[in-house]
Amino acid sequence: MKLDSATRTDLIKRLARKRLAQQGAPDVVFDDFLASTEAVMMGTPEGMIVGCAESFVALTAQGLTEQDAFQRIEQDRVQFAVGGTLPRPLTLATYLRYRLNLEPHVGLPISGAYLDEAAGEALRTVRAAFGLQSAPDEPHEAGGRTRRPLTSRSTTHMTRHDLGRRLAALAALGFLATAGLHSTGYDAVTRLAADVPSDLGPVMPALWLMFSIDLVIIGLIVAIVAYRPAPAARIMLVVAALSPLAAAGLQLRFIGFVPPTAILLAVGAVTLGAAAVLPQESREPAT
Repeated sequence: MKLDSATRTDLIKRLARKRLAQQGAPDVVFDDFLASTEAVMMGTPEGMIVGCAESFVALTAQGLTEQDAFQRIEQDRVQFAVGGTLPRPLTLATYLRYRLNLEPHVGLPISGAYLDEAAGEALRTVRAAFGLQSAPDEPHEAGGRTRRPLTSRSTTHMTRHDLGRRLAALAALGFLATAGLHSTGYDAVTRLAADVPSDLGPVMPALWLMFSIDLVIIGLIVAIVAYRPAPAARIMLVVAALSPLAAAGLQLRFIGFVPPTAILLAVGAVTLGAAAVLPQESREPAT
């Protein structure tokens, strides 16, 4: 989801006109601004405001919470700039003030009242351009946050996002619990290995522990996916599910169905369920 060039530049110009008028700048300053290219405009405070609003709306429309959306924007920003501590409460207006404090700009100081107004207008314009426009009489909170009912599409998307994360967290617990349960058989395997009259004896306990360690590592990876889903989260979950499902398949082939087989199948099924439910996230560069 991206604004077209005309909509983006028109919004930047409207916001810039308001700021320059509030600061008492002469008309020639705004005329010079109008003569700038879009690339130059994106380097102005209004360009940052519009870019942040565009990224924020696009990310929340994908199913991210407001907090996660700001974290994603900040994560992309600090790849090329100095980071800082995000403000609390975290709204578009407070985030913009935080950005302006970190990234000095040329010109007169920008007032908090202007940031509140600009954040609200930017959000309304971007949402309208993305087909998420609020009702005309809908109240808007200071700081650019809008009290609006979610559409059925965004509600479904948000529900899938939350459910997918919960299932991934449950799967991570399943991996870790299975690893712990599997490790309890280490002593029995060690005693059996002592009776094996070949070089395979010492290998058996090592393989037994290796499988437990693999489950722990995969469980931690799934836990990271649950905590902060990435664009490749669904693929990662599918690959993670292959481990318990493959182990269950080997048990069925060589041993037959035993209680641990059911546990492995359950962990694999929950992991696949998380992959199926979690919405696909397209990673767009944040401003």
